[in-house]
Amino acid sequence: MIKNISLLFGSFIFMVILAEIVLQFMPVSEGFDFQDVNEKNWLFHSRPERRMVQASIGPAMRVNIKKQVNDSGFVNPRRYLKQNSNGLRPTPLVSVIGDSYVEAIQVGDNETFFFHLDNDNPQLDVYSFAFSGAPLSQYLIWAKHSKETYNNKFLIINIIGNDFNQSLIKHKSSAGFHYYEKSMTDELELTRINLTKECNGEPSIFKDILYCKFVINSSLANYLLRNLKIMSAVQLFKARFLEPPKTYIGNVLAEGIEFEQDSYRAIEAFFRDLPSYSGLEKKQILFVMNGMTTFYHSEEELKKAEMSYFGKMRRYFFKRSEELGYDYIDMHKIFNAHYQENEQHFEVKYDGHWNQLAHKLVADSIQSSLFWTRVISED
Repeated sequence: MIKNISLLFGSFIFMVILAEIVLQFMPVSEGFDFQDVNEKNWLFHSRPERRMVQASIGPAMRVNIKKQVNDSGFVNPRRYLKQNSNGLRPTPLVSVIGDSYVEAIQVGDNETFFFHLDNDNPQLDVYSFAFSGAPLSQYLIWAKHSKETYNNKFLIINIIGNDFNQSLIKHKSSAGFHYYEKSMTDELELTRINLTKECNGEPSIFKDILYCKFVINSSLANYLLRNLKIMSAVQLFKARFLEPPKTYIGNVLAEGIEFEQDSYRAIEAFFRDLPSYSGLEKKQILFVMNGMTTFYHSEEELKKAEMSYFGKMRRYFFKRSEELGYDYIDMHKIFNAHYQENEQHFEVKYDGHWNQLAHKLVADSIQSSLFWTRVISED
Protein backbone atom coordinates (compact mmCIF):
# COMPACT_ATOMS: atom_id res chain seq x y z
CA MET A 1 0.00 0.00 0.00
CA ILE A 2 2.73 2.44 1.02
CA LYS A 3 4.73 1.46 -2.08
CA ASN A 4 1.74 2.17 -4.34
CA ILE A 5 1.21 5.55 -2.71
CA SER A 6 4.89 6.37 -3.18
CA LEU A 7 4.69 5.39 -6.84
CA LEU A 8 1.60 7.53 -7.37
CA PHE A 9 3.20 10.47 -5.61
CA GLY A 10 6.39 10.05 -7.64
CA SER A 11 4.39 9.87 -10.86
CA PHE A 12 2.49 13.00 -9.88
CA ILE A 13 5.69 14.91 -9.18
CA PHE A 14 7.15 13.72 -12.48
CA MET A 15 4.07 14.89 -14.40
CA VAL A 16 4.18 18.28 -12.66
CA ILE A 17 7.84 18.74 -13.55
CA LEU A 18 7.22 17.59 -17.13
CA ALA A 19 4.26 19.95 -17.51
CA GLU A 20 6.34 22.82 -16.13
CA ILE A 21 9.14 22.12 -18.62
CA VAL A 22 6.78 21.84 -21.59
CA LEU A 23 4.80 24.97 -20.68
CA GLN A 24 8.02 26.96 -20.43
CA PHE A 25 8.05 26.86 -24.24
CA MET A 26 4.34 27.66 -24.68
CA PRO A 27 2.58 31.08 -24.78
CA VAL A 28 1.17 30.80 -21.27
CA SER A 29 -0.63 33.95 -20.16
CA GLU A 30 1.33 35.90 -17.56
CA GLY A 31 0.07 38.29 -14.94
CA PHE A 32 0.75 42.02 -14.91
CA ASP A 33 2.14 41.96 -11.35
CA PHE A 34 -0.21 44.53 -9.84
CA GLN A 35 1.21 46.65 -7.04
CA ASP A 36 -0.11 47.29 -3.54
CA VAL A 37 -3.07 49.62 -3.28
CA ASN A 38 -3.67 51.29 0.07
CA GLU A 39 -3.95 54.69 1.75
CA LYS A 40 -0.43 55.68 0.70
CA ASN A 41 -0.53 54.05 -2.74
CA TRP A 42 -4.05 54.55 -4.08
CA LEU A 43 -3.28 53.98 -7.77
CA PHE A 44 -4.04 50.57 -9.30
CA HIS A 45 -1.23 49.79 -11.75
CA SER A 46 1.22 47.14 -12.83
CA ARG A 47 4.85 46.92 -11.74
CA PRO A 48 6.38 50.13 -13.17
CA GLU A 49 9.09 48.50 -15.24
CA ARG A 50 9.43 48.43 -19.01
CA ARG A 51 8.89 44.81 -20.06
CA MET A 52 6.94 42.48 -22.34
CA VAL A 53 4.11 40.40 -20.87
CA GLN A 54 2.82 37.27 -22.60
CA ALA A 55 -0.95 37.13 -23.17
CA SER A 56 -3.04 34.23 -24.45
CA ILE A 57 -6.65 33.10 -24.14
CA GLY A 58 -8.11 29.84 -22.86
CA PRO A 59 -6.76 26.31 -22.44
CA ALA A 60 -5.53 26.24 -26.05
CA MET A 61 -3.57 29.48 -25.46
CA ARG A 62 -5.09 31.20 -28.49
CA VAL A 63 -4.33 34.74 -29.70
CA ASN A 64 -0.71 34.58 -28.36
CA ILE A 65 0.36 38.22 -28.09
CA LYS A 66 3.09 39.95 -26.13
CA LYS A 67 2.01 43.25 -24.59
CA GLN A 68 4.33 46.09 -23.65
CA VAL A 69 4.15 47.42 -20.09
CA ASN A 70 5.82 50.80 -19.67
CA ASP A 71 7.77 52.25 -16.77
CA SER A 72 4.62 53.92 -15.46
CA GLY A 73 2.97 50.53 -14.99
CA PHE A 74 0.38 50.63 -17.79
CA VAL A 75 -0.08 48.51 -20.92
CA ASN A 76 1.29 50.87 -23.52
CA PRO A 77 4.54 51.05 -25.53
CA ARG A 78 4.74 54.81 -24.95
CA ARG A 79 6.96 56.28 -22.25
CA TYR A 80 4.77 58.64 -20.25
CA LEU A 81 6.30 62.08 -19.71
CA LYS A 82 5.18 63.89 -16.58
CA GLN A 83 4.19 67.54 -16.65
CA ASN A 84 6.87 70.15 -16.06
CA SER A 85 7.28 71.83 -12.69
CA ASN A 86 5.24 74.76 -14.00
CA GLY A 87 2.42 72.40 -14.99
CA LEU A 88 3.05 72.70 -18.74
CA ARG A 89 3.74 69.99 -21.30
CA PRO A 90 5.78 70.20 -24.50
CA THR A 91 2.98 68.34 -26.34
CA PRO A 92 -0.77 68.38 -25.54
CA LEU A 93 -1.95 65.12 -23.97
CA VAL A 94 -5.09 63.09 -24.65
CA SER A 95 -5.67 60.43 -21.99
CA VAL A 96 -7.68 57.28 -22.73
CA ILE A 97 -9.30 55.38 -19.86
CA GLY A 98 -11.14 52.06 -19.80
CA ASP A 99 -11.09 48.41 -18.82
CA SER A 100 -10.11 45.27 -20.75
CA TYR A 101 -11.19 46.87 -24.04
CA VAL A 102 -8.43 49.46 -23.56
CA GLU A 103 -6.00 47.06 -21.89
CA ALA A 104 -6.55 45.16 -25.18
CA ILE A 105 -4.54 41.96 -24.69
CA GLN A 106 -6.40 40.54 -27.71
CA VAL A 107 -4.60 42.73 -30.26
CA GLY A 108 -1.07 43.96 -30.83
CA ASP A 109 0.14 47.20 -29.28
CA ASN A 110 0.16 48.86 -32.71
CA GLU A 111 -3.45 47.82 -33.41
CA THR A 112 -5.27 49.52 -30.52
CA PHE A 113 -7.47 52.53 -31.20
CA PHE A 114 -5.35 54.77 -28.96
CA PHE A 115 -2.20 53.74 -30.84
CA HIS A 116 -3.90 54.84 -34.07
CA LEU A 117 -4.81 58.17 -32.46
CA ASP A 118 -1.24 58.63 -31.31
CA ASN A 119 0.33 57.52 -34.57
CA ASP A 120 -1.97 59.60 -36.77
CA ASN A 121 -1.42 62.77 -34.75
CA PRO A 122 2.29 63.35 -34.07
CA GLN A 123 1.48 66.80 -32.68
CA LEU A 124 -0.27 65.09 -29.73
CA ASP A 125 0.56 62.57 -27.00
CA VAL A 126 -1.99 59.83 -26.31
CA TYR A 127 -1.62 57.80 -23.08
CA SER A 128 -3.82 54.94 -21.89
CA PHE A 129 -4.81 53.97 -18.35
CA ALA A 130 -6.71 50.70 -18.15
CA PHE A 131 -6.89 47.19 -16.75
CA SER A 132 -9.45 44.42 -17.02
CA GLY A 133 -12.40 44.58 -14.65
CA ALA A 134 -12.34 48.32 -13.97
CA PRO A 135 -15.77 50.08 -13.80
CA LEU A 136 -16.84 53.74 -13.96
CA SER A 137 -15.84 54.30 -10.34
CA GLN A 138 -12.25 53.24 -11.04
CA TYR A 139 -12.10 55.39 -14.16
CA LEU A 140 -12.39 58.43 -11.89
CA ILE A 141 -9.22 57.42 -10.06
CA TRP A 142 -7.20 57.08 -13.26
CA ALA A 143 -8.63 60.39 -14.50
CA LYS A 144 -7.41 62.05 -11.32
CA HIS A 145 -3.96 60.43 -11.66
CA SER A 146 -3.69 61.46 -15.30
CA LYS A 147 -4.52 65.08 -14.55
CA GLU A 148 -2.33 65.42 -11.47
CA THR A 149 0.69 63.57 -12.90
CA TYR A 150 0.62 64.31 -16.64
CA ASN A 151 -1.78 67.27 -16.97
CA ASN A 152 -3.82 65.90 -19.85
CA LYS A 153 -5.80 68.43 -21.83
CA PHE A 154 -8.44 66.00 -23.08
CA LEU A 155 -9.95 62.75 -21.86
CA ILE A 156 -11.58 59.81 -23.67
CA ILE A 157 -13.47 57.26 -21.55
CA ASN A 158 -14.43 53.95 -23.12
CA ILE A 159 -17.61 52.44 -21.64
CA ILE A 160 -18.97 48.88 -21.84
CA GLY A 161 -22.05 47.06 -20.57
CA ASN A 162 -20.88 45.97 -17.12
CA ASP A 163 -19.37 49.33 -16.12
CA PHE A 164 -22.56 50.52 -14.41
CA ASN A 165 -23.60 47.90 -11.85
CA GLN A 166 -19.99 46.90 -11.19
CA SER A 167 -19.26 50.43 -9.99
CA LEU A 168 -21.05 49.58 -6.73
CA ILE A 169 -19.30 47.59 -4.05
CA LYS A 170 -22.47 45.57 -3.39
CA HIS A 171 -22.14 44.04 -6.86
CA LYS A 172 -18.35 43.76 -7.18
CA SER A 173 -15.36 44.24 -4.90
CA SER A 174 -12.07 43.32 -6.59
CA ALA A 175 -8.99 44.23 -4.56
CA GLY A 176 -7.19 47.36 -5.75
CA PHE A 177 -10.19 49.11 -7.32
CA HIS A 178 -12.38 51.94 -6.06
CA TYR A 179 -16.16 51.45 -5.85
CA TYR A 180 -19.25 53.36 -4.84
CA GLU A 181 -20.75 52.57 -1.45
CA LYS A 182 -23.71 54.09 0.38
CA SER A 183 -22.74 56.59 3.06
CA MET A 184 -24.59 57.32 6.30
CA THR A 185 -26.61 59.92 4.40
CA ASP A 186 -27.50 57.37 1.68
CA GLU A 187 -25.24 59.13 -0.84
CA LEU A 188 -22.86 57.09 -2.99
CA GLU A 189 -19.24 57.74 -2.09
CA LEU A 190 -16.03 56.23 -3.42
CA THR A 191 -14.32 53.63 -1.27
CA ARG A 192 -11.11 51.71 -1.86
CA ILE A 193 -10.57 47.96 -1.64
CA ASN A 194 -6.96 47.59 -0.56
CA LEU A 195 -4.67 45.21 -2.41
CA THR A 196 -1.65 43.63 -0.73
CA LYS A 197 0.56 41.44 -2.87
CA GLU A 198 0.85 38.08 -1.18
CA CYS A 199 4.62 38.28 -1.06
CA ASN A 200 4.43 41.73 0.57
CA GLY A 201 2.35 40.54 3.51
CA GLU A 202 3.31 38.78 6.70
CA PRO A 203 6.28 36.49 6.04
CA SER A 204 6.07 32.71 6.48
CA ILE A 205 8.41 29.87 5.64
CA PHE A 206 5.93 28.13 3.33
CA LYS A 207 4.95 31.31 1.47
CA ASP A 208 8.46 32.77 1.13
CA ILE A 209 10.18 29.57 0.09
CA LEU A 210 7.54 27.77 -1.97
CA TYR A 211 5.05 30.31 -3.25
CA CYS A 212 7.06 33.53 -3.64
CA LYS A 213 10.12 31.79 -5.13
CA PHE A 214 8.54 29.15 -7.31
CA VAL A 215 4.77 29.21 -7.73
CA ILE A 216 4.34 32.82 -8.89
CA ASN A 217 7.13 32.27 -11.44
CA SER A 218 5.79 28.92 -12.60
CA SER A 219 4.43 28.47 -16.12
CA LEU A 220 2.22 25.64 -14.87
CA ALA A 221 0.74 27.82 -12.12
CA ASN A 222 0.11 30.64 -14.61
CA TYR A 223 -1.53 28.21 -17.02
CA LEU A 224 -3.84 26.83 -14.34
CA LEU A 225 -4.74 30.25 -12.95
CA ARG A 226 -4.93 32.39 -16.09
CA ASN A 227 -5.62 30.07 -19.02
CA LEU A 228 -7.68 27.36 -17.30
CA LYS A 229 -9.02 29.79 -14.66
CA ILE A 230 -9.24 27.03 -12.05
CA MET A 231 -10.10 29.52 -9.28
CA SER A 232 -13.46 30.12 -10.96
CA ALA A 233 -13.88 26.57 -12.30
CA VAL A 234 -16.83 25.77 -10.04
CA GLN A 235 -18.74 28.89 -11.05
CA LEU A 236 -18.00 28.27 -14.73
CA PHE A 237 -19.15 24.64 -14.43
CA LYS A 238 -22.38 25.65 -12.70
CA ALA A 239 -23.08 28.37 -15.26
CA ARG A 240 -22.56 26.01 -18.17
CA PHE A 241 -24.12 22.77 -16.99
CA LEU A 242 -26.29 23.32 -13.90
CA GLU A 243 -28.00 26.65 -14.45
CA PRO A 244 -30.52 27.72 -17.11
CA PRO A 245 -28.92 29.35 -20.18
CA LYS A 246 -28.42 33.08 -19.77
CA THR A 247 -28.47 35.73 -22.47
CA TYR A 248 -25.74 38.35 -22.54
CA ILE A 249 -25.82 41.63 -24.45
CA GLY A 250 -22.78 43.89 -24.35
CA ASN A 251 -20.90 41.42 -22.09
CA VAL A 252 -23.51 41.80 -19.36
CA LEU A 253 -26.69 39.89 -18.51
CA ALA A 254 -29.54 40.95 -20.75
CA GLU A 255 -31.90 40.90 -17.75
CA GLY A 256 -30.53 43.08 -14.96
CA ILE A 257 -33.65 44.04 -13.02
CA GLU A 258 -32.02 43.29 -9.66
CA PHE A 259 -29.32 45.92 -10.21
CA GLU A 260 -30.97 48.32 -12.64
CA GLN A 261 -31.83 51.04 -10.08
CA ASP A 262 -28.36 50.74 -8.53
CA SER A 263 -26.86 51.31 -11.97
CA TYR A 264 -28.84 54.51 -12.51
CA ARG A 265 -27.51 55.78 -9.19
CA ALA A 266 -23.95 54.84 -10.16
CA ILE A 267 -24.28 56.81 -13.40
CA GLU A 268 -25.52 59.85 -11.50
CA ALA A 269 -22.67 59.60 -8.99
CA PHE A 270 -20.16 59.24 -11.82
CA PHE A 271 -21.39 62.41 -13.55
CA ARG A 272 -21.42 64.19 -10.19
CA ASP A 273 -17.78 63.31 -9.48
CA LEU A 274 -16.26 63.45 -12.96
CA PRO A 275 -15.56 67.24 -13.08
CA SER A 276 -13.62 67.27 -9.81
CA TYR A 277 -11.68 64.05 -10.47
CA SER A 278 -10.82 64.81 -14.09
CA GLY A 279 -10.10 68.50 -13.56
CA LEU A 280 -11.49 69.14 -17.05
CA GLU A 281 -14.40 70.97 -18.62
CA LYS A 282 -17.17 69.01 -20.31
CA LYS A 283 -16.03 69.97 -23.81
CA GLN A 284 -12.67 68.32 -23.05
CA ILE A 285 -14.22 64.90 -22.36
CA LEU A 286 -15.53 62.28 -24.79
CA PHE A 287 -17.37 59.02 -24.02
CA VAL A 288 -17.13 56.07 -26.39
CA MET A 289 -19.93 53.54 -25.81
CA ASN A 290 -19.57 49.94 -26.99
CA GLY A 291 -22.17 48.40 -29.30
CA MET A 292 -24.56 45.57 -28.42
CA THR A 293 -23.47 43.15 -31.23
CA THR A 294 -27.12 42.47 -32.07
CA PHE A 295 -26.56 43.67 -35.63
CA TYR A 296 -25.43 40.09 -36.35
CA HIS A 297 -29.03 38.98 -35.85
CA SER A 298 -32.57 39.88 -36.88
CA GLU A 299 -34.50 43.11 -36.38
CA GLU A 300 -36.52 41.29 -33.74
CA GLU A 301 -33.35 40.53 -31.78
CA LEU A 302 -32.32 44.17 -32.05
CA LYS A 303 -35.65 45.27 -30.56
CA LYS A 304 -35.15 42.85 -27.67
CA ALA A 305 -31.66 44.22 -27.13
CA GLU A 306 -33.00 47.76 -26.91
CA MET A 307 -35.08 46.64 -23.91
CA SER A 308 -32.20 44.75 -22.30
CA TYR A 309 -30.26 46.01 -19.28
CA PHE A 310 -27.44 47.36 -21.46
CA GLY A 311 -29.94 48.93 -23.83
CA LYS A 312 -31.54 50.81 -20.94
CA MET A 313 -28.20 51.89 -19.50
CA ARG A 314 -26.99 53.13 -22.87
CA ARG A 315 -30.10 55.27 -23.37
CA TYR A 316 -29.92 56.71 -19.88
CA PHE A 317 -26.20 57.46 -20.15
CA PHE A 318 -26.67 59.17 -23.52
CA LYS A 319 -29.62 61.16 -22.15
CA ARG A 320 -27.65 62.41 -19.17
CA SER A 321 -24.60 63.15 -21.34
CA GLU A 322 -26.70 65.36 -23.61
CA GLU A 323 -28.38 67.10 -20.69
CA LEU A 324 -25.03 67.83 -19.03
CA GLY A 325 -23.23 68.84 -22.23
CA TYR A 326 -20.84 65.93 -22.81
CA ASP A 327 -19.95 64.50 -26.22
CA TYR A 328 -20.31 60.78 -26.89
CA ILE A 329 -19.89 58.29 -29.71
CA ASP A 330 -22.30 55.37 -30.03
CA MET A 331 -20.25 52.58 -31.59
CA HIS A 332 -23.36 50.46 -32.05
CA LYS A 333 -24.52 52.62 -34.94
CA ILE A 334 -21.07 52.66 -36.50
CA PHE A 335 -20.50 48.93 -36.13
CA ASN A 336 -23.99 48.21 -37.44
CA ALA A 337 -23.52 50.32 -40.59
CA HIS A 338 -20.16 48.68 -41.30
CA TYR A 339 -21.53 45.18 -40.77
CA GLN A 340 -24.53 45.71 -43.03
CA GLU A 341 -22.16 46.66 -45.84
CA ASN A 342 -19.21 44.32 -45.20
CA GLU A 343 -20.49 41.50 -42.93
CA GLN A 344 -17.29 41.58 -40.89
CA HIS A 345 -17.29 40.83 -37.18
CA PHE A 346 -15.70 43.09 -34.58
CA GLU A 347 -14.68 40.58 -31.90
CA VAL A 348 -11.66 38.34 -31.58
CA LYS A 349 -12.69 34.85 -32.71
CA TYR A 350 -12.16 33.16 -29.34
CA ASP A 351 -13.01 36.14 -27.19
CA GLY A 352 -15.71 38.80 -26.86
CA HIS A 353 -13.36 41.79 -27.04
CA TRP A 354 -12.65 44.05 -30.00
CA ASN A 355 -10.44 42.83 -32.82
CA GLN A 356 -8.16 44.94 -35.02
CA LEU A 357 -11.06 46.08 -37.24
CA ALA A 358 -13.09 47.31 -34.28
CA HIS A 359 -10.16 49.26 -32.85
CA LYS A 360 -9.55 50.91 -36.22
CA LEU A 361 -13.22 51.87 -36.53
CA VAL A 362 -13.18 53.34 -33.02
CA ALA A 363 -10.08 55.40 -33.87
CA ASP A 364 -11.62 56.61 -37.15
CA SER A 365 -14.88 57.50 -35.40
CA ILE A 366 -13.07 59.54 -32.77
CA GLN A 367 -11.04 61.38 -35.38
CA SER A 368 -14.22 62.16 -37.34
CA SER A 369 -15.99 63.63 -34.31
CA LEU A 370 -16.58 67.25 -33.33
CA PHE A 371 -14.68 66.48 -30.14
CA TRP A 372 -11.54 65.66 -32.14
CA THR A 373 -11.94 68.87 -34.12
CA ARG A 374 -11.61 70.70 -30.82
CA VAL A 375 -8.60 68.57 -29.87
CA ILE A 376 -6.80 69.45 -33.09
CA SER A 377 -7.77 73.12 -33.05
CA GLU A 378 -6.58 73.61 -29.46
CA ASP A 379 -3.30 71.67 -29.59
